[in-house]
Amino acid sequence: MMTMIAQKIYSCLMLSIFFVEISAISYIPYIGKILNFLLLSWIYAYYSF
Repeated sequence: MMTMIAQKIYSCLMLSIFFVEISAISYIPYIGKILNFLLLSWIYAYYSF
């Protein structure tokens, strides 16, 4: 039971950090929007399976 809780906390923490990184990357001039799109596509593909 504790392992499941720890895994869920870890997953939520990693997602939160990843979305903060994606938000920060979108402010980079010229390539920020492209990187934002690529990283969001990657995370959506990861969680679709």
